[in-house]
Amino acid sequence: HMVSPRLNPDTEAAFPVSAAESLLVHPGDTVAIAADHAGVALKSALAADLHSQGYKVLDLGTSFTESVDYPDFGHALGRAVGAGQAKAGIAICGSGIGISIAANRHAGV
Repeated sequence: HMVSPRLNPDTEAAFPVSAAESLLVHPGDTVAIAADHAGVALKSALAADLHSQGYKVLDLGTSFTESVDYPDFGHALGRAVGAGQAKAGIAICGSGIGISIAANRHAGV
């Protein structure tokens, strides 16, 4: 399955990019990140690290430690990735399970 050509740096000849390679995230790409109240500190640290490595970060919240409903943030992440606002997403909650279930309900995730 060919997605798009890219140039071989040694020969400058085009060769196909596989579907899997087209899913890779590279500096300059946008990465969405969302968390519930249990993941605020980790989300902040990951966002800063991604930004320092040249990624654009779409922070979808929360930014507070007061209790919130994780599905709200999982759905926001799923919508952003599914709509192409971000090439990839990182979902963080207390267990990592609930928010990922909400995010994965969206096409394209």
